Amino acid sequence: MSGVPVRLVERGEGRVISLDCVEHHITVRRNVFTKSVPITGQRIGADANLVAASIKMVCLLRDDDCSAADLIAQKATAFIDFSSTSSGANLYAGTGSNQLLSSWADLNGARFEFRASDGTNYTATFDTSATNHNSNDPLNLIVGCKALADAGAGPKGSEIASRLKGALEHNTGNANRFVTRFSVTAVDGLKGPVISLTNEKQTRLNFTQLTAGLSGNTSTPVFIAPTQENLAGSNALGDTTLEAPLLQIFTGGSENTCRSAGDKAQDLLANVVNSNFTGLSGNVLGGSLLGVDLGDEKSLVDRIDFVEGLSHKDYVLGLQMPYQSLTQANLGTVGDPIQGYEPRNFLFVTGHAKTEQQGSSANDEPASAVFDPTNKYTGIHGCITECNISYIAGDTTYSADITFQPIDMIMGI
Repeated sequence: MSGVPVRLVERGEGRVISLDCVEHHITVRRNVFTKSVPITGQRIGADANLVAASIKMVCLLRDDDCSAADLIAQKATAFIDFSSTSSGANLYAGTGSNQLLSSWADLNGARFEFRASDGTNYTATFDTSATNHNSNDPLNLIVGCKALADAGAGPKGSEIASRLKGALEHNTGNANRFVTRFSVTAVDGLKGPVISLTNEKQTRLNFTQLTAGLSGNTSTPVFIAPTQENLAGSNALGDTTLEAPLLQIFTGGSENTCRSAGDKAQDLLANVVNSNFTGLSGNVLGGSLLGVDLGDEKSLVDRIDFVEGLSHKDYVLGLQMPYQSLTQANLGTVGDPIQGYEPRNFLFVTGHAKTEQQGSSANDEPASAVFDPTNKYTGIHGCITECNISYIAGDTTYSADITFQPIDMIMGI
């Protein structure tokens, strides 16, 4: 219906099992305590928001189209946006007193770290005593910022983005150059100027690993505020409390996941028959349980197990079930709903969430989004509790009746 299949997401590497579901039934039951009032015939109830839920799917298992874009190995992408911080502050937006960065000198000694698909590590350190990007070490690049004027309210986000991009793309004449492993493009940022005749809106740098595959999901870039150890030049140390800009680490890298109908049947059997992990996945109560911090929003690939070697990477812990949305779509000029449909995944937004954070208007992640077990807007977290697989001789497909249990946090033992 949406053009995007129902997908079961495996842990560890985030591989997906695409399903052609002819039916799916979402059952949600609220446990409301009720009591009859004598004589009056009335009833009173107590609703403690105790909810039981299950999702049953009737699916066909077919051979994948191995030429489909979502099955071909994908390159991991990341970004750094110098117009905001992860908390939403005006980091380097160039908006007067609301800006956290007051001077180029605040950046002296700050650095970014990047790791490529092949494990090569790069650092880029801001140095306000250097005029250019020359560096004797191609893996440790200098972002030269000397003689750059602070225009009134401090450096603009677009200026910093341009300086960093120039340093990363600087030709060191060595085989370990940054551009041999990453591509970098400047685009409009989240909180850049609304109207600009120059490139002041381009506060964001988009990064793409040039090698496709899971190895590109490297948990970088990482921002490190100025420290004495990082200080590259002769100028005074910058602002050691400087908050990181808004960034997203490399995600979305994937291998070719093409499977036959039989492959899918066997993988589903393997998952239900004997698949476990020794650790935690997801989050509850604002991201913590028994003193364990689970609110760091790490990606699926980086969710760490307690006991290495006992965990199965094929454990299914996510479900992405798409539907057609008009709330999130741009309608045609004549209000054509077919033209305007936008695929979104069904969500179970639980916990202390406001009304406007739960419904279709809050569902702004595309149906193709990479599943993250700590992000309720990328799909439904949980596990398979029942799977019935059927086959009729002569068919090229299998049928599978799957029961998926939505669970906010799973503890593997």
